[in-house]
Amino acid sequence: GFPIVETVLEGGAAEKAGLKPGDAICVVDGQSLTGLSIEAMKPILRGLADSEVSLEIKSKSGETRTVTATRLVVEEKLVVAKMLGDNKVGYINCLSFSPEDVGEQMRLGMEQLKNAEAIVLDLRSNEGGSVSLATEVLSLFIEDGLVAVVQKRIAGREIKREAIPFSIGSGNGQALPRHPYLLAHRPLVVLTSGNTASAAELATAALRDNIQATVIGSKTFCKGIGTHGLSLPNDCILRVHTFRYFTPTGAWLGDGNDDCRGLEPDIPVERTNQSMPGSEADEQLNFSIALLQEKLALGIQIK
Repeated sequence: GFPIVETVLEGGAAEKAGLKPGDAICVVDGQSLTGLSIEAMKPILRGLADSEVSLEIKSKSGETRTVTATRLVVEEKLVVAKMLGDNKVGYINCLSFSPEDVGEQMRLGMEQLKNAEAIVLDLRSNEGGSVSLATEVLSLFIEDGLVAVVQKRIAGREIKREAIPFSIGSGNGQALPRHPYLLAHRPLVVLTSGNTASAAELATAALRDNIQATVIGSKTFCKGIGTHGLSLPNDCILRVHTFRYFTPTGAWLGDGNDDCRGLEPDIPVERTNQSMPGSEADEQLNFSIALLQEKLALGIQIK
């Protein structure tokens, strides 16, 4: 098949060319992308800043169009925070738990939302990352509690596994570095999609199990396993599955392949348009804002 646009960066070349989430990129400068790996696509799509590239795009409706995009150097924002819903609802989008400074970026984002009465955490484009970094981020939202349990293979043994609980505050596990608790008992919605994977699924489950966050969107990817990279000759890396992680209630999310479990949302809301995540036309976000406004009107807080 063709590569599908998941997210369009604000201010980027794709946005300026009119690309929307859900669009398929079929042809680039006359070269078809069908069946190509991501690595094979990179040199075709990339080029010098300010150079032009012709793209044949197919929308979700099946309509085909050709656009010309001007390549730009755009620094991707890992965390975006802004006020919505008559300045009562704070929105924060986290794209990954991989960079070492993601906890600090999320802390700064949450501080921008200190005057919000409720929070929406968007993990729809978050494909995971480090369990430890995800736990660090979760400390902004969870005052005290168990985040997950990791079962790790012990070197030299094939069957026996070691359970390593990660916790926040005074929980019964291995306490990790944390940030100040900034959610401050405000109602929280977590947005998920089929791209919410791995450590992002772990984070979603921890927020639901610990503070009764409402999960809205669609079922997550279903990856409850972690890998360890082994360096090989010729700059190659062999990735081996070395651990599984379980939610605070003991559920396993699956292997991302044959055994696919994932997390079902509390309230399924499908995206029927091609709006950008976080935009005014974002149906899942608009539903979340309306739900939180109802909770605020009822004076509902979390524990």
